[in-house]
Amino acid sequence: MSPPSPGPAARTRAVAGRARTLLAEGAALGAWPLPAGEDPRSWCEAATGALQRLEAGGHLDRPDGFRGTLGDALDRLARGPLAPTLADQPGRRRLLGELIRNLDQPDRIGQGHKGSCAAACLERHLAERDPGEYARLVAGLCTPSGAVGLRDGQALLRDEPTLGWTEAEGLRGPVSALFQVALLEAANPAWDYRNAEDAQFDPALAGGEGRVGLGLGEFDALLEAVTGQQWATLTDRHDDLARLLGLDPATLPALERDGEGIVRRALAAGDAVFATLAAPGGGATPPSGHPHLALPHKVRLVHLDSVTDVLTCDDPLAPERPWIPGARCGGPEPAGRCRVPLATLLGLVVELSFPPRHGPSAR
Repeated sequence: MSPPSPGPAARTRAVAGRARTLLAEGAALGAWPLPAGEDPRSWCEAATGALQRLEAGGHLDRPDGFRGTLGDALDRLARGPLAPTLADQPGRRRLLGELIRNLDQPDRIGQGHKGSCAAACLERHLAERDPGEYARLVAGLCTPSGAVGLRDGQALLRDEPTLGWTEAEGLRGPVSALFQVALLEAANPAWDYRNAEDAQFDPALAGGEGRVGLGLGEFDALLEAVTGQQWATLTDRHDDLARLLGLDPATLPALERDGEGIVRRALAAGDAVFATLAAPGGGATPPSGHPHLALPHKVRLVHLDSVTDVLTCDDPLAPERPWIPGARCGGPEPAGRCRVPLATLLGLVVELSFPPRHGPSAR
């Protein structure tokens, strides 16, 4: 008679043990720069500490979207087949440790110096709200095929044949680079996103200029595909939509009239809201120096202080160079989170993505 299979607790301990062993090995961490102020020893200690916190908090048993767990994904990345290019650079040990640290501290996820704010916000959201699914997707992207299924039946594909750091990456880590590039490619499969140029290119226009960022429709479709949930949208182009549909603008939701209520209801319920910001007049009001400060910018709204009306949001450019004028970043907030008066932020919002139950009909 075969011995009984180990129970869930034993399997979880085994997964954590194998991951801990790999993190402690002397394998190189790749050429991708380590976070500021870290050396290989401190990086390993940070990754091991993050793993211990995930295990102690029961997070290794968090489910993914396909009847697996976060621990299953970590185990696949720790000992499963790995794309040869990733095995060479940045290596299995680095990928596993970076994923574990992102899961333990989603606020370390950023866009670097790339125009991937929408993808970075979605990556943070998934790592924080659905960590098992985030781990499953990252592990799938690291396999030889580089393909992993999304909840809507589509496939998320590894887009870059190799994973190398340039100064344009800034503080973005290798796992985030891998994940965000795949998201940007999936958002508009008819176009080709090229990480080196940091833009999407229409294959029908040879030599044409690339496009940076995602449109609201592209982001909404990507958001629903990745989260498996329905999201509603609201835009400042509501008058144009009314004319297109031949409707009275007063009969449609309006960002200026309904946006504040949506934000308040969603955050009071513990839900997140994604907002696209644009400087008044289309100019760049934040300090110059970042190539994307003059472009619309995606942030994730996560908390509203009901007493002070101060909003906490994820700015994937922060804390290195926050986009929102006058935002306070760092301090008591984790890295990558900023505080700004709600009225200030609402003056910059041109698009919202939110759970439909918080829409204008909920007033």
